[in-house]
Amino acid sequence: MISAAVTLFARGGFSGVTTRDIAQKANVSEGNIFRYFPHKRDLFIAAVDSELGKLSVRAAGLLVPKDEELDSRNALRELFEMITEAVITQPDLVRLMRYSALEFGPDMEPVYRKHLEAIVTASARTLRHGRRATGSAT
Repeated sequence: MISAAVTLFARGGFSGVTTRDIAQKANVSEGNIFRYFPHKRDLFIAAVDSELGKLSVRAAGLLVPKDEELDSRNALRELFEMITEAVITQPDLVRLMRYSALEFGPDMEPVYRKHLEAIVTASARTLRHGRRATGSAT
């Protein structure tokens, strides 16, 4: 259901998609959607959360210091490359974020904050590791 919702919400935004559309794409009954998501808005937020979750998991894995070579500069470079790649190769994520900001504004902050915090935390951990590896003060 969430995968179908991601695809459809990314194309039409929250207002441009019905739960019936999502049910048809997911090959489930519309009632089944409401069993898991009491409101269409809950499903939309779950779709955004799912896509941002994939990105934050990827960032956290990317930024785990595997060896001493992942210094601060390389860690930042990898982070920016990952973000650039996500923007280019994941248009559904970009569109979902745009629609979520336009249609729900500040209500989306907790979802954004949850995943961005994971990315920032992984980045900070890597940068601290890089400083220790090079002997810089923390």
